[in-house]
Amino acid sequence: MGVTLTSRHTGRHMVIVSMSDPLSPSAGGITPDVIAYLLHADSLAPALVGLQIDGKRPLGRWQEEWLQGKAFQFLPLLRVRADHEVKKRFPISPRFILKLLRHRRAILKPCGSLHVCRTELALPFVVGRRDCPIVVSIGGSSRFLDMCRQHPYYRWRGVRWAYLQLEKYTLRRVDAVVMVSEDAYHDYAERMSFLKNKMFVIPPTVDTDLFRPREKGPMRRKYGFPIDSKLLVYAGRFVPEKRVDALIDSVRLVRQEIPDVALVLVGDGPEMKRLESIAPRDGSVIFTGVLGRELVAEVLSACDVALLFSMFEGMSIFVLESLASGLPVVSTEVGDVPRVVVDGSTGFIVNPPQVDSFADAVIHAIEMSPFAAENCRRVTTNYSPTTITRKVEELHIALWEKYKRA
Repeated sequence: MGVTLTSRHTGRHMVIVSMSDPLSPSAGGITPDVIAYLLHADSLAPALVGLQIDGKRPLGRWQEEWLQGKAFQFLPLLRVRADHEVKKRFPISPRFILKLLRHRRAILKPCGSLHVCRTELALPFVVGRRDCPIVVSIGGSSRFLDMCRQHPYYRWRGVRWAYLQLEKYTLRRVDAVVMVSEDAYHDYAERMSFLKNKMFVIPPTVDTDLFRPREKGPMRRKYGFPIDSKLLVYAGRFVPEKRVDALIDSVRLVRQEIPDVALVLVGDGPEMKRLESIAPRDGSVIFTGVLGRELVAEVLSACDVALLFSMFEGMSIFVLESLASGLPVVSTEVGDVPRVVVDGSTGFIVNPPQVDSFADAVIHAIEMSPFAAENCRRVTTNYSPTTITRKVEELHIALWEKYKRA
């Protein structure tokens, strides 16, 4: 099996299962949380079962890797391209699940507890005998599946129905479920009453050392952004539910009041070509493509206001990273975003989500942006990697002790 896992402290190992590659420069989505666990877990020795993005490391065996000067054990099961979100013809999750089934024994052998970062990825471990607790982390809510009518897979009613059945089957058999938002917690408590005694709210992390205010001038010159303009920014996937098109429409309205405004769009996705086709040709919309986390942090610090027109979220990592960078946020009322975006203090919440009212809020946010950095930074102190990782560890240790007594 390659490298044998050895714990630093307790002989127990928190094995994280996630379709992530923390060594990839384009790490996004759940990956920042995975990185936080790998770097900050103290009582448990974390290991990762994940993906390899554009890499050449061997697959299917444990190997030692290094992340920011810290060693961790990594079992990559599947190699994918960095643009798999855009180019894929078949979802990677079924392929990854098959790999998990194949390597189930090798994964469970050194495992004190499993932390699985998507419900369906826990399926190979809830069937059959096991001697360790399983924790599933849920980033949003499956109730939004009916909104995914343009999604290449979930647009089919049969696929949505099958996923919901799989979700109920799996969640009945795990030991704990971590929700990243109160919104998701209450939704699942209402729809799946059997979860009430094993749900915990643990929000995502934000690296406030990486995402921080910086001098805007040097960052703008580095990326070729207009020096004297007011810069708005969105960073994330270009998918229909994120409504990036509405951001472009909003900026058109904002520019009628404040002409020197530009929108910076960081990322890629299935909507890219359509967004490029509807974006103005006057330089007011800037596409950067996919950037690594360090570069995203620099781009955010170069901007003035962060925008999110998403139709559903749990707790948006992009919003937390923007606040940590000192940017006020204008967002639709989704998930737990209103817990950190406070009208007139750290940004504005727009409800109902309409382009004209969103544009008005953006104008107010631009006016307040020079004075908002301190308030925005203060909000993110409760989301530090050390604090959040400690909560995750405490949950795993309590479950492991319960298993040991049984």
